[in-house]
Amino acid sequence: IDGVAGPKFNETLNQARTAFAVTPGADLAVTYTKLLAEAAKAQASAGLTFCNRTQDIVWTALATDSQGKKRSMGWWRLQPQQCEKVIKDRLIDPFVYAFASADRAEGVSQSWGGTTQFCTRESSFEIEDANDCAGRGFSSAGFLKIDTQGKPGITFEFAPQRDESAQR
Repeated sequence: IDGVAGPKFNETLNQARTAFAVTPGADLAVTYTKLLAEAAKAQASAGLTFCNRTQDIVWTALATDSQGKKRSMGWWRLQPQQCEKVIKDRLIDPFVYAFASADRAEGVSQSWGGTTQFCTRESSFEIEDANDCAGRGFSSAGFLKIDTQGKPGITFEFAPQRDESAQR
């Protein structure tokens, strides 16, 4: 529905009314309200949400590799038990990447990462390309590969890591 009156608009409007069970004679405001509610529902289940399941503040970064175009961005500051949607649109790539570090004043530092390298820096960033990070004045970090499982939206939780030495 693009708002331009005409046969295609009317046909699409009627299809939307049928799909969302809005009676044909309903006021346009009713149709509009229903369309907004359905769009909000679709948006709520789309995208990528990061959740901090630790007792520390966690700084998170996100990276994508879409059609060979690598991009990294950060930082999101997550309070303990806080979640934040870092990608709002539907996920279209099979994988997204994450890096995070707990902000601890004392004790053993904790981070979440992997083997896929992307560029980062200490302050907020949005960096295109992951080649020659150091040569371009950036740092390089190993990001964790997250399988989207073909879903339009997922939630990834940064959870406390178990201390392997405590298990012995």
